[in-house]
Amino acid sequence: PADGFAIELISCLASPNPELRDRIGYELLTYWLRSEKLTDDTRRRLLERLSTTLAHFPAVDTDRTALARSFSALILSELMRSDSNQPFMTDLERQALLDTSILSLAQEQEYRGLDSELGWVHPVAHMSDLLWRFALHNRTSATQAESILDGVRSQIAPTQVFYRFNESDRLARVITTVLTRQLLTSDQVTDWLASFEKPTSMQTWS
Repeated sequence: PADGFAIELISCLASPNPELRDRIGYELLTYWLRSEKLTDDTRRRLLERLSTTLAHFPAVDTDRTALARSFSALILSELMRSDSNQPFMTDLERQALLDTSILSLAQEQEYRGLDSELGWVHPVAHMSDLLWRFALHNRTSATQAESILDGVRSQIAPTQVFYRFNESDRLARVITTVLTRQLLTSDQVTDWLASFEKPTSMQTWS
C-alpha cells in the first residue's frame, strides 16, 4: 500500500490545508521513507517528481507553487537520508539533485515562515535542510561540499527580509556540518571564509 499511495500523496504537499499537507502528506511520506517501506522504483519516482517541482518558479508565484517547492525540498531531504542508509541514486542523480537544490535556494524569493492561515511555508529553511542532508551524506565529495557552502551563501543575508523563524540556524547548520565532518581542507575553508562578503545589516542575525 505504501508504494501505491506514495506518488498520490505528492499533491498533498502543495495543499493550503496544513492538516492535509503536514499531517498526511509530509508525515506519511517521512514515516514510509524512514521505515524503509518504499521500493527503489518508488523512491526514484519521488525523486524525479519532486526535483521537477523544486525547480519550478512560475512567473506568478502562488501559495500552492510556493508550498509545493518548500515541501518538495523537505521530502527530498528525507530521500537523501534514505539514500544514505539504503542507496538508490546514482552519482549523476545525486549531483543533479544537488545542482537543482543550490539553484532553487538561490532563486527563492518566498520568505514566509509561519503563516496565520497556511501554517508553515518556510522554503528557505526546508531547502537548507536538503543541503544539510547533502552535507551529512557519506558520498558527498570535497567539490560538492564547496558547492554546498556557496549555495548557503546565496541566502545567508537577504536584503529584503528579517529572518524570524529559525532560518539562520538552519543555514548555519549546513556550514557547521561541512566543517565538523572535515569535508574540506583547512586551506579550502580559509579561502571560502575570505571570499565571504560580510552582511551589511543585522537582519541575518535577527
